Amino acid sequence: MNLSFGIRSDANSYSASMNNLVNHLSPRFSSSYTLNNKWSLNFSAGRYYQVPPYTTLGFRNAEGEFVNRNNEIKYILSDHLVSGVEFLPNESSKLTFEGFFKYYNNYLFSVTDSISLASKGADFGTYGDEEVVSESLGRSYGLELFYRHKSLIGFNVVLSYTLFKSEFKDKNGKFIPSSWDNRHILNVSGTRGFGKNWILVLNGNL
Repeated sequence: MNLSFGIRSDANSYSASMNNLVNHLSPRFSSSYTLNNKWSLNFSAGRYYQVPPYTTLGFRNAEGEFVNRNNEIKYILSDHLVSGVEFLPNESSKLTFEGFFKYYNNYLFSVTDSISLASKGADFGTYGDEEVVSESLGRSYGLELFYRHKSLIGFNVVLSYTLFKSEFKDKNGKFIPSSWDNRHILNVSGTRGFGKNWILVLNGNL
């Protein structure tokens, strides 16, 4: 059994709601239990704080006031739980299968549109430059399959597939799909080194 524990804290001078280190303690814990030389069980739990986007922190109204500072917006809070199994077929490859659950609190909620900012910003561009409050709740959960092979036909290959749901509460307190709720994510990447420090990199996602 391998165990690890850590703790972190965040604070800044933007406002009174974010300048206290004690209010933003983030403990993390992980464990791995080896069944034999090929199989192991993994578990991790942690709390994470994220500062709101700078476009939100710096937003001013027509009078030049920092509206969101006056609204005492907070760090975005996220609690993570992950559990799964790991299989090592040989020294060059690894396969993991995990389930995860993430809970979001203090997420930014648009005063103008009455919608969580999690339902904005999926496209390229600027978002968050508006009046918000830290009142949105959300969740994300699903399964992930991960495979890595250090030398597959000469390539270092990484493949992952995630099946998940992402939901945030609307103004009526009902969970609705967020803009990131595309249910399926497939990532494939491969790298191969050549002479004279040349490296071929291949990436694909869906």
